[in-house]
Amino acid sequence: MFGRIKLHPFIKANPPHADCAPATKGLLGRYEGQLPAALLELWRKHGLGRYGRRQICLIDPQAWQSTLDRWIVSPPDATLRVPIALTPFGTLLFYRKLTASDEDVAALNPVTRSVSILSWDLADLFNKVLSDPSQADEFIQPAMLETAQQEAGTLAPGEAYHVDPMLLSMQMLKIARTDALALHQKLRAQVDHEQAPPAPPPDSIRAALPDKYRAAFKDVERKDGHPGGALSVDLHRLAPTDRARRAGQLSAALLEERSQDGRSIGYSALQRAVSGARYRRRRLPAAARPGVHQQVAGQRCRR
Repeated sequence: MFGRIKLHPFIKANPPHADCAPATKGLLGRYEGQLPAALLELWRKHGLGRYGRRQICLIDPQAWQSTLDRWIVSPPDATLRVPIALTPFGTLLFYRKLTASDEDVAALNPVTRSVSILSWDLADLFNKVLSDPSQADEFIQPAMLETAQQEAGTLAPGEAYHVDPMLLSMQMLKIARTDALALHQKLRAQVDHEQAPPAPPPDSIRAALPDKYRAAFKDVERKDGHPGGALSVDLHRLAPTDRARRAGQLSAALLEERSQDGRSIGYSALQRAVSGARYRRRRLPAAARPGVHQQVAGQRCRR
């Protein structure tokens, strides 16, 4: 009908929120030819921001492009992926123009590190999938969204809900509001952390301590030229209050289990470092012994 935009069914089913702002001429010009005219028309008429009770957020691709490119590593001549929208739980939707007449829209879930194709036509995605409750509710579950709103409150612009996956696996639900872009960057950095080679084990207690704790233990290094540069922690010589303070600092340091460059050094490495120290009269409390941390193997999303 004359006067209606092509994505009118989407607007009817998902009215724009008050925080939506029309895209600038510069942004529209930048993506002319890269994104479908129907989406640019939606940007111009109603703007970027959140839509409907499902809080589907149309985003500025420039702010998200580098993050998407980190998630999906492609050759320089690969088809351009343009981030276009975000769900309230942080799933990132991106568009690809495959040929002159072919296109698709896919979703990247940063928690499960998976990519799935939602539609082979952008207009169908907006006017059918995201506008039909029977389909949209499978993609954005209303019960989970309601629970998130009750637990963490209403999302502010630029935020997303994050469900703690470790607690969820134990049938415990913890939902928090967080900056959506920072969440993606944090979860993507975890992949690099998991794929990084293991850090070399420390050869002394002081080397095993995080930087902020080293100054407190700089005076305990042995001066007798003992092989391997072992450290001696002689808590007996300290005043009672100092002994408690120093033991607490060492306990907190051991719990962090981090080497100087931020990579995990593991409990066994700490045990080897601690084996070069002497403790008199006072043993490290059980609560100070680091636990075993389970890590999930990561993989990069490739398309």
